[in-house]
Amino acid sequence: MLDHADDPLAFALLYQKAAKKDKSAPRFSPASERYLRQLARKYAKPRPPARQ
Repeated sequence: MLDHADDPLAFALLYQKAAKKDKSAPRFSPASERYLRQLARKYAKPRPPARQ
């Protein structure tokens, strides 16, 4: 998550992915998740591949 801390859209989408694995964690609604993805496609800068 630290790799995405400077990009709020990527951070929110990564949080959503992690929250889906933990059934007790609060999640964004499906409509909110779609909207975040639209915003990310429109405004997010291309990111280099993740380090491993």
